[in-house]
Amino acid sequence: MQYYFEAIKNQQDYSRVLEQALVRFALIVREELIKSPMIKGVETFLRQCLQKQIPYFVNSGGDQQELREVFAERDIDQFFSMIIESPETKKQNLEKLITQDQLPSPSLFWGDTYSDYLAAKAYNMDFLYVSAVSAVSAVSEWQDGIQFCSNNKILMMNCSCNL
Repeated sequence: MQYYFEAIKNQQDYSRVLEQALVRFALIVREELIKSPMIKGVETFLRQCLQKQIPYFVNSGGDQQELREVFAERDIDQFFSMIIESPETKKQNLEKLITQDQLPSPSLFWGDTYSDYLAAKAYNMDFLYVSAVSAVSAVSEWQDGIQFCSNNKILMMNCSCNL
């Protein structure tokens, strides 16, 4: 951001504009999270897990309070035992769940990044790669994820979304 404002926009005092942009960006992300469709079949799957008392956790790099609010507004918070987030890494969050004896074994880690895969492998968890593609572009930051998972016989779920 500093490069954009100083080199491209030739602005030295940009802290107020940057703060406004970050607030606007957060609002846009929140709105998109609320209105984005669920992956087909996921809600049914989560309902079945809830009925069978299978614990499900959200291990995110995002803001915990924002996720809780979005999940509550979408009425999907009921499906999750806990939402854990940054500043800890996903691997550190898994370690906490394991040391608190909250994570059953075997477990399945759903993720869309290589770091998700590494966190799952660090604790001998099965891994499901979720590859999302929107009308605009690939959503996943793991650009070679499909190839990697295919080569290594890792479970994959390909989905499209309307972001």
